[in-house]
Amino acid sequence: INGMEFYRILTDKHPELLSRVVFTTGGAYTHEAHRFLNDVGIRYLEKPFDIDAVRQLIVLMTRHRLRDLRSADVVGLRRNC
Repeated sequence: INGMEFYRILTDKHPELLSRVVFTTGGAYTHEAHRFLNDVGIRYLEKPFDIDAVRQLIVLMTRHRLRDLRSADVVGLRRNC
């Protein structure tokens, strides 16, 4: 399974998880892969990627996720966290 297939399956079965996915690529070598990266609007890092870029992305996504959880009515979520 490649990234494009994974994206299609996730879109069909669990679209709520798309915002939590970051793809990595060694390069979009085919026209289809290049179009996928540009048209779909997914987050991706190109290999080789800088570890600082990965850390920054993790921080940004974690902050976004925590903000979403705090604004949602989630069972078991501590409101003082």
